[in-house]
Amino acid sequence: MSELDIQVPTTFGAGAKEYVHIRVQQRNGRKSLTTVQGLKKEFSYNKILKDLKKEFCCNGTVVQDPELGQVIQLQGDQRKNVSTFLIQAGIVKKDNIKIHGKILKEVETEFSEDEEALIIRMYNLLGKRWFVIAGRTTEEIVKY
Repeated sequence: MSELDIQVPTTFGAGAKEYVHIRVQQRNGRKSLTTVQGLKKEFSYNKILKDLKKEFCCNGTVVQDPELGQVIQLQGDQRKNVSTFLIQAGIVKKDNIKIHGKILKEVETEFSEDEEALIIRMYNLLGKRWFVIAGRTTEEIVKY
C-alpha cells in the first residue's frame, strides 16, 4: 500500500446518516430561493411541493439535478417553515435536517421604566400618532 492509497471516509457508507439539506440562495436584491435536497426517493416530491406551496403561500417547483437528484425549490426564505413542516409531517426527524445559512432571530424589545413612562406620557399627549414618539417604531410600541 503506497502513500496515495489513503481511504477517505464517505458520507454514502452503510452507517452514514442521510441528511435533508435546506438552503437559501440569494437571487437579486431582496429575492431569494429556498432549496430542499436529500429527501428519500420513495416520497412523492410533487405532493410534498403542493403541500408546501399551499401552506406557505409561495410558488415552487421540483428540479432534476444530475448530481443531487430531485431538488425542491421554493420562493423566498422558507428554511424555518420547511424544517418545521417536514418534522410535523413525519417525513424527516429533527436530527436529520441540516439548515444552511444564518437564520435571523426575531428581536424582542424590552423597554426600560423610563421609556415606558415616556410612552404613556406621550400617548396621553398625542393619542395614536405613534410616529411622533422618537426612538421606537410603530411595530415595537404596538407589540409591547
